[in-house]
Amino acid sequence: MRNLKRRFFKKIDQINQWRMKKVSNRNFIIILAFLVGIVGGIMASVLKRLTHFIATTIQDDIDWKVKYSVYLIFPLIGILLSVFFVRKFLKGKKMEHGITPIIYAISRKGSRLDPSNIYSQVVTSAITVGFGGSCGLEAPVALGGSSIGSNIARFFGLQYKEVTMLLACGAAAGISGAFNSPLAGMIFAIEILLPEFSIPVFIPLLISSALASVVSRVLYNEPLFSTFNSDWQVSALLFYLLLAVLIGLYTIYFARVSRSVGKWFSKIKNPYNKVWVSGIVLGLMIFVFPALYGEGYITIQQILNGQFNSIVKNSLFSDYKDMGLVVLGYTILTLFGKSLAALFTLNGGGNGGVFGPSLVMGGLLGFAFSY
Repeated sequence: MRNLKRRFFKKIDQINQWRMKKVSNRNFIIILAFLVGIVGGIMASVLKRLTHFIATTIQDDIDWKVKYSVYLIFPLIGILLSVFFVRKFLKGKKMEHGITPIIYAISRKGSRLDPSNIYSQVVTSAITVGFGGSCGLEAPVALGGSSIGSNIARFFGLQYKEVTMLLACGAAAGISGAFNSPLAGMIFAIEILLPEFSIPVFIPLLISSALASVVSRVLYNEPLFSTFNSDWQVSALLFYLLLAVLIGLYTIYFARVSRSVGKWFSKIKNPYNKVWVSGIVLGLMIFVFPALYGEGYITIQQILNGQFNSIVKNSLFSDYKDMGLVVLGYTILTLFGKSLAALFTLNGGGNGGVFGPSLVMGGLLGFAFSY
């Protein structure tokens, strides 16, 4: 086995030697950007399809009144399975969350990310969100995509600068595949991962982002939101400004609550105790506020479609869905509940990100403000 491995890497080294003589680094980066975009798009599609498959499979053919009881246990099962997967299959490795590990890898680890992130981010986040964990898929897909770019670059023996560039291409591909938006992927990579942006970086980023979006559309053509376009009125500018102030205040609240919840969970040393606490609390919250289940994009889409009472419909308060004050109050409670639900999911052992919940919270706040 060792001889086979040695021969394999020797062959790769020979290929790299030939490549350095025949293909310039710039052209080779472009070729690898194509590869990163394809693999990143596939990963994003698999993650979205797997998550939605789990969610629909465990909820289909269940009457909405019966779902109240299963909401109490599904989030707990999802977080428990996620923690079990990490402890069973990632022995000795710490499960990484969000984009912080990406930034840390660029600044302190030579842009090296563990290859296990490629599959572990997909599996754990799909299980967490599919079973009702109230977080998003964008951070896991960005971390998984970054790992794809980093490890492909390292596989071909590239230097730190090229590894970082392809890491950013992977992150852009992941975001692009998740949102079906190449521009979003590029902006994310440039603003967050490549603050020292230069023109030569633009072409690989564009290739990876665009290709990932195409692959994602082919494999899983489900838009995040379907919206209608209408002209905004200058007379409403004051309301937009007021909404911006409210959202700014809410972000301050969310940041402070995030620190408080994180400190509280850090006092719980046993990881399975964290699972029980977060799973039970999350289940109870979803029992009362079903819109907290999973990403929450369905609720926002229903509101965009004009179904303003959908947030109350199929809940314990469905009999009051036609009362405006009930809809408004329930929306505000769901808004604040979403922040706690996301933080309990992540601190309890589930995998996901807060970018998705931030979109939902912003949508709920905008709806409550305008309602």
